Amino acid sequence: LRADGRVIYTLASVVDDIDYGITHILRGEDHTVNTAAQIQLFQSLGGKVPTMGHFALLADADGGGLSKRLGALSIVSLRDDGIEAMAIASLLGRIGTADAMKVEQDLEALIASFDIGRFGRATPRFDPAELMQINGRVLGAMDYEAVASRLEVFGGDADFWYAVRGNVSTLKDAKMWYDMINMPITPIINDAAVLDAAFKMFPESEINETTWKHWTKAIMKETGLKGRAVFKPLRLALTGLDAGPELAGLLPLLGRERILSRLKGEGA
Repeated sequence: LRADGRVIYTLASVVDDIDYGITHILRGEDHTVNTAAQIQLFQSLGGKVPTMGHFALLADADGGGLSKRLGALSIVSLRDDGIEAMAIASLLGRIGTADAMKVEQDLEALIASFDIGRFGRATPRFDPAELMQINGRVLGAMDYEAVASRLEVFGGDADFWYAVRGNVSTLKDAKMWYDMINMPITPIINDAAVLDAAFKMFPESEINETTWKHWTKAIMKETGLKGRAVFKPLRLALTGLDAGPELAGLLPLLGRERILSRLKGEGA
């Protein structure tokens, strides 16, 4: 016991582990010395000694040590940054192994593929950029139902989600795409001739998933241009950006009036 009467952590944790029937304990290699003392406590208290294992400690992307006192990698801070739970779990299920990163969508699949024997002694490096990439892959495979409550806050529906999910790293990016679609932007006009032809050739029929293909084919025939020479001016005018979700999926969301206004360089 401590001088003030509090039970020391080493004893309290062993008592808890016995009480809850803990069978395996995995933690950082900096607890190796603690493990030896706790094994003795398990034996002294008549408890079954769990199987013990120790991981090499994580380093940052440059090989430096990570400190929990910095707070940058707390679950709260990662959640606030838009990191999904399964992105963190997927990373932890592979980091420190020689296996290629595999992004899982649920814990059952992750558990089924987990193998403690794959973890090595070398110091694994944690790269926030890799975690963000994994997060994008997790979101890119999510069905609308999994994110509906968070999208509905700003008006995103299923059609919107399936159009943009391949271009988001966090759901904050989804809000950015929603605003691009629904709020006035400043179109970028870099080829007026292509946009004039696009305005002229825009179909009168209902806008759907096939509109982009037929429309761009008509523009190419009208201008004699091909591929990027047509696609880039259209993207810059319609989104104000040089990259983003497939325009085939965005056209139905933009709607005829907004499309035609942006082709003319009008903020809409």
